[in-house]
Amino acid sequence: MTTDPDQAAAERDRSLHRLSASQALAVDALDGGMTHGEAAAVAGVDRTTVSRWATKHPGFVAELNRRKAERSEKHARRIDEVTLLAIDVIAASLAEGNTTLAVKWLGLRGFAALTTAPDGPTDSRTFIERRRAQIPTIADMRLEDLTGAVTIENAYAVIYHECEGGLDGT
Repeated sequence: MTTDPDQAAAERDRSLHRLSASQALAVDALDGGMTHGEAAAVAGVDRTTVSRWATKHPGFVAELNRRKAERSEKHARRIDEVTLLAIDVIAASLAEGNTTLAVKWLGLRGFAALTTAPDGPTDSRTFIERRRAQIPTIADMRLEDLTGAVTIENAYAVIYHECEGGLDGT
């Protein structure tokens, strides 16, 4: 075990960016459509641990968002492909006087649920930077250095503390 404070801080900071084996299992389960409780059972942790990871652990949140963005991009590409084909069919149908197909497709095309971008960052560093910006509003005076500024090191410490006890599922 590391006793050097700088090495310990570096390890703590790295743990905010990478996933443990339990976290990877939980991300896979959530990405597959499972609830926090179901993902927790798969990962061998408590439901509240998965819920904490899903809201407070930068690497976990970022991976969920990255997967959502990837899925959204895939769906958007497929919808664009179908749209191009539909436009050809619609154009041919309209040329023949058939407006029913055109109206149906245009009604369906309005649904953008499959192409909704993620609500948050897709990388852990951006997550940390956004949380760092929120920290002064949390009124946690322990974070301020002698100048009254919230340092990135202190922001990492707070975010790590929020995840503490749940970083590896223990």
